[in-house]
Amino acid sequence: MRCDEILEREAIVVRPGDQVRVAAMKMREANIGFLPVCDRGGAVVGVLTDRDLTLRVLAEDRPGTTPVGDVMTAEDLVACRPDDEVSVAANLMREHQVGRVLVTGEDGRLWGVISLGEIAHFASDDEIGEAMRDVTDREVAVPPD
Repeated sequence: MRCDEILEREAIVVRPGDQVRVAAMKMREANIGFLPVCDRGGAVVGVLTDRDLTLRVLAEDRPGTTPVGDVMTAEDLVACRPDDEVSVAANLMREHQVGRVLVTGEDGRLWGVISLGEIAHFASDDEIGEAMRDVTDREVAVPPD
């Protein structure tokens, strides 16, 4: 099965100039913790997570008017192509210990997002279990002394 067959096409996005307060409200309304950040042409330039908001806005006492572009994650974005097999997305999640993968075209434009939940509906039980273990390893890792 290919990624374009299971991805969430109705991804909610923000732009780098949007205020973090607006992004947080979008997350709350949609009950999500991950937003692709796209330029006006639809190309992905970063992602904003609830963790980004916590660590880079709240913990640094920045105002809600802070631009998304100032606090988004812009490096090491995890993405696959629409025609990749779903196993590619699962392997990316496992390798990078993330619960979501961007799906982008050759031009960098967003096609959608695949979450661990979508993988769970379509991948084999062994593949799901392995991906979930690897993704959650990051959550339960004991910090060094």
